[in-house]
Amino acid sequence: DALSLTDQAIALGAGSIKADLVLSMLGTAGDELLTRIFDLLLPGDNQNLGPVLEEIRGISPNYQNLLNELVTAFHDLALYQMTGGTKLNIFSLSNDILHKYAGLFTPQDLQTYYQIALEGIEELKLAPDGVAAFEMAVLRLIAFTPEKKKIG
Repeated sequence: DALSLTDQAIALGAGSIKADLVLSMLGTAGDELLTRIFDLLLPGDNQNLGPVLEEIRGISPNYQNLLNELVTAFHDLALYQMTGGTKLNIFSLSNDILHKYAGLFTPQDLQTYYQIALEGIEELKLAPDGVAAFEMAVLRLIAFTPEKKKIG
């Protein structure tokens, strides 16, 4: 229940509740990790792939939740673009993150990323483990990024 989760969060935080510890405890990525994944999709960011994947492995997230969060994030970015960047209170990401990344990806990119992340969720059933399914989804996200395909 909520009280038990609060007690656990306080214990992990040595007397105080810290957002990063709570997110880790719940097996969720949090906005910072999602933006690191978004950054991998930008031109010139291939060198950060290893460190980002290593960081993700280090927190041992629930990979189904992580892929679900990516799907939701791509949905939110696409919707934010289509609504003209309105400040509707319907998004899972902050308006700052939406504003930044909605301007960096085309609507076609976001549709492709959304589909790839959805396929990654389906692959969880077939893959040997969540790590493999998630990392292959990230590799496909990068491989099908239009600007990266132009570069090499």
